[in-house]
Amino acid sequence: MNEVLRPRTDTEVAEAIQWAVASETVLDVIGGGTKRALGHPLIEATVLDLRDCRGIVSYEPAELVMTVRAGTPRQEVEAALAEKNQMLAFEPMDTGFLLEEDGTRQSIGAVFACNLAGPRRPRSGAARDHLLGARGVTGRGDVFKTGGRVVKNVTGYDLSKLLCGSYGTLAVMTEISFKVLPAPIDLRTLVFPCSDHGQAARLMRDAANTPYSPEGLAWLAYGIDGAGRVLMRLEGNTPALAERAAALAALASGQCRELGRDESLTLWRDIRDLRFFNDPAQWVWRITVPPFSGPALAADLSALVSGGRCLADWAGGLVWLAHDPVGEEQAEDLAVRLRQHAEAAQGGAMLFRAPAAIRKRVAVFHPRPAALSALEKRVREAFDPKRILCGERMGGV
Repeated sequence: MNEVLRPRTDTEVAEAIQWAVASETVLDVIGGGTKRALGHPLIEATVLDLRDCRGIVSYEPAELVMTVRAGTPRQEVEAALAEKNQMLAFEPMDTGFLLEEDGTRQSIGAVFACNLAGPRRPRSGAARDHLLGARGVTGRGDVFKTGGRVVKNVTGYDLSKLLCGSYGTLAVMTEISFKVLPAPIDLRTLVFPCSDHGQAARLMRDAANTPYSPEGLAWLAYGIDGAGRVLMRLEGNTPALAERAAALAALASGQCRELGRDESLTLWRDIRDLRFFNDPAQWVWRITVPPFSGPALAADLSALVSGGRCLADWAGGLVWLAHDPVGEEQAEDLAVRLRQHAEAAQGGAMLFRAPAAIRKRVAVFHPRPAALSALEKRVREAFDPKRILCGERMGGV
């Protein structure tokens, strides 16, 4: 069993990293451990467990700002916000269902480190758009602070934004300040029968271009009955929702049904967490493309694989593809073909879920252009020259 370090303070985190640098020991940084199956597998690493680095430092509901320790469970943060009818507006995905982990352990630090966002992303932005500041420790063992606790803040180099999406491989965030927003008063969902990818894209584009633009747009390319659905999520006060729903229903001559608040909450949670992908043996890809491009790409990708199931979220800007596994020899060729289709749609593909043996063999993250790859290398050398935090998680990056 790998050694486990459980620091409680910034100083203890810095000491742990300084020890790792001196001994050239790779660290597997975890909050709740729910995302260890993301990226390339770490073969040998000492675990730096931040679960004791937890707690809400400050919460100012009137200012819509919260500061927490990075190991604080996401559920604890959301419970505190719910008491004041507020929320994390970017609606972070809970990867627990997809990666077969206990989602209640998901830490708020991991949410920002992986830059996770759910169906509200096109309207509210990504996690990095809500991050105000952070404290942390670099891969050199240096403690730093970036940003602050106010929305209007002059920070110089905005390192906090750089840390979002780095998967914890540049620095270990120990404290995070972020914006929150009031929770919507009511919620409705319009469900349009739609199995044709062209019609799905047109319907989502038409809805987005109206004054009644939904807070969520997704195309579920299959259903329990095998038929597709375009889903439109409406949030706000109840009287206004009725007017918006009627206007959007007219886009398809009223051929839709409406779900109430409780059904809608369950549906969009299932979309956020990919609970439709309920076969744990299938591999899952996450593909980002320009808005409204997703349905056509989903149709193309489904034809390349066996057992393909697709969901196009973010108004068609995010495609999730699940498919039956292939042999190790075929995996690399499949990855190349999927990425060629993604690039043709001006996007990129990440292998989100697959066995460790496959993630060791196949590039998990979409290959970067040479200039961008060189820039990333220089950034990593500045933060973590001995790859203490990165190890092989990011592959050759």
